[in-house]
Amino acid sequence: MPEKDFQIPQRQSEIGVLLIFLKVVYNFFRGFWVLLVAVLFSSSLQLKIYIFSALLILGVLAIIYSFLYYRNFLFHLDYEKEKFVLEKGVFSSESIRIPFDRIQQVDLKRSILQRIIGVYGLKIDTAGSKGEEIHIRALSENDARKISAILTRFKNLKEEKTEEISSKEETEVSNEIWTHRVSFLTLLKMGLTRSYLRGFLLIMAFIISLYNQIQDAFTSYADQINTYGETFISQSSENTFQLIFILSFGILLSVIVTVGEVLIKHFNLNLQQNPEYLEIEMGLKTNTKVSFQAKRLQVLRIITNPIQKTLNLYEAHFSLAGSEDSIGKSKIIAPGLNPEILEKIKSFLYDHPPSKHKRFYNPHLAWLNRRFIVLGIISLIIAGLSYFQFGSNHQIFYFFMLGLGLAILIPYQYFIYKSIKLKIHDNFLIIDQGLWTQKTEIIELYKMEGVSLKQPFWYRRRNIYNLIFHTAGGDIKIRALPSEFLEEINFMLYKIESSERAWM
Repeated sequence: MPEKDFQIPQRQSEIGVLLIFLKVVYNFFRGFWVLLVAVLFSSSLQLKIYIFSALLILGVLAIIYSFLYYRNFLFHLDYEKEKFVLEKGVFSSESIRIPFDRIQQVDLKRSILQRIIGVYGLKIDTAGSKGEEIHIRALSENDARKISAILTRFKNLKEEKTEEISSKEETEVSNEIWTHRVSFLTLLKMGLTRSYLRGFLLIMAFIISLYNQIQDAFTSYADQINTYGETFISQSSENTFQLIFILSFGILLSVIVTVGEVLIKHFNLNLQQNPEYLEIEMGLKTNTKVSFQAKRLQVLRIITNPIQKTLNLYEAHFSLAGSEDSIGKSKIIAPGLNPEILEKIKSFLYDHPPSKHKRFYNPHLAWLNRRFIVLGIISLIIAGLSYFQFGSNHQIFYFFMLGLGLAILIPYQYFIYKSIKLKIHDNFLIIDQGLWTQKTEIIELYKMEGVSLKQPFWYRRRNIYNLIFHTAGGDIKIRALPSEFLEEINFMLYKIESSERAWM
């Protein structure tokens, strides 16, 4: 029998030692960077000598560990048993054997460092496992693409003989149908028109994390920091100009973070459809290349907002069937798509893309009433706290701001309620929701794993339910649906049970 590729156990590229060493150093620095900064600014020469001596010893140990980890990291393909085999470990040995038919996804990823030294990272995700099982950090481009092609074809063509699969040219599938590259300008438009809430929260999380670490490292200055912060906030609350400046600065940072996140994550975004799969490649900091078949898609989300819709820009989220702990990670985001490309994607993903819906449902009015009750309670709490905190001097101002907020939030909640629609087709469930950020979720009924119904006691009198639609790409929750929808659940369960189509 002729020798097949990767049948003999082999190691990563030799440069992998450097990647392992840098990862060890990075993990150490991430955990103790505050301590290192404190030592650098310390006036004790003896303390600095001790610390740098310890760092030197740790550096030598990290080099030894990296070399041993590289030497013990061996992988090969067992064609006879149809398994990917990985042996690794320094202090304890670990053996991982993954059947080819359990492999769900093979991704090629490249960080900036990997691109500089000319290697690829390969990640393998499996069905039913807890998290990512295989991560090879340093492979040549030829080896990485060969392994990816072999495993993908073994999964798709497992009925063929091993000799036939391995003898084929291990390159990307030809017969390209269409390719679409998202330009830098389009990504910039997407970043500028996205919601800035995520960017604002990232900034706040960074500031809070930095403050906590500084407070832990410099406890003697904690009281001064708190006093300065309280004084600054007190002065800002009395100075409208400072409030406007802080708000404007926060918004500017949010815009920068949001635009930067879009450009870095999705730089050079390229979509390519072949007869068997859709391939998506993107990323500046980490270049990621993902290929998946239509049957692996669980939920397709299409997201836009009024400004993006005017510019014919949409964002597609592909939720794929993943392992037990990687559902959130098995999501591919492709922004900056126009309606024509979206139609091409739907034509590839679905044999018969959904057209007009046959039936649709809105949540019960209790959904809206509950939102109004929550808004009322929060408003009363804010009003009470404002009165006791600031007294009657600023009472009129804060009640005015509270009334203005309610005048905006009440209509906003009403229109959000009106935007939620569940559309039932013969083969699809489509959920529309969102006022500003408009989201459409498309699920093929035969891929749904089940439906859970929950009825809190305050819903029993109205006979309404909260529903959870379960898929291998994550759960989708809808609240306060009327009992009439229960008939549709029987229809969905029939579709699930009667379908013989495979999606794993």
